Amino acid sequence: MEKVSEFLVNNYIWFLVGVIVLVFALIGYLVDAKNKKMLASGEIIPRKEKKVKSKEDLTKESVSEMEDMPIGDAMKPKNKKKEETKEEPKEVPKTEANVTYDEPIIKEETPSEDSFEVDEK
Repeated sequence: MEKVSEFLVNNYIWFLVGVIVLVFALIGYLVDAKNKKMLASGEIIPRKEKKVKSKEDLTKESVSEMEDMPIGDAMKPKNKKKEETKEEPKEVPKTEANVTYDEPIIKEETPSEDSFEVDEK
């Protein structure tokens, strides 16, 4: 009995790690089982995954689009953005945040008789 308790004391970290892994596996199993029950009862609607086109399919489509085009037009990049319309800039209403002042907020004063100036050398 003494050897068993000594073995447990020396290797308690490994037992602790094993218990933590088993607890996480149990939690994962319970969540998965609950989700399967909810899917079967219709409480959860499964997500549809988007079909991703392969590079070959995209290349075939783009080549078939360009068959009747002249080379110059086929080489130009496609503008996916709509053509920008030139709009005149709108007048911004004047508020305190965007008003410019003619006079500075901090005015420089001439030195008084009591103050002194430091000469830069």
